[in-house]
Amino acid sequence: MQRQINELKAGGGNSSDVRNAEVGLWFKVSLPFSCLVFGMVGAPLGLRSPRSGKVSGLVWALPIMLGYYVIYMTMSNAAAGGAVPPILAAWLPNIIGLFVGAVLIWKASR
Repeated sequence: MQRQINELKAGGGNSSDVRNAEVGLWFKVSLPFSCLVFGMVGAPLGLRSPRSGKVSGLVWALPIMLGYYVIYMTMSNAAAGGAVPPILAAWLPNIIGLFVGAVLIWKASR
């Protein structure tokens, strides 16, 4: 993919093609790390007390996953449009997710 980006740049390719290739590259690199994000978020949600019920973790997990997806798609579109650098757009959902996971772990340990 990096070779394709370099060829597009060297060949005087369309800037939107170069940008889309860069967006694709960085999102392919950052997407596997979402497993770490969901693991960090899911672990404290699975440690809820039995009194809160088994469904409470699911009730919290669905909006968090939906929020991740919304941020992911928003950043993807913003990077494709040139409003945000591709590397920032690709990693921002993971950074936010890791922050949310860290907060949940911190609250679960209290």
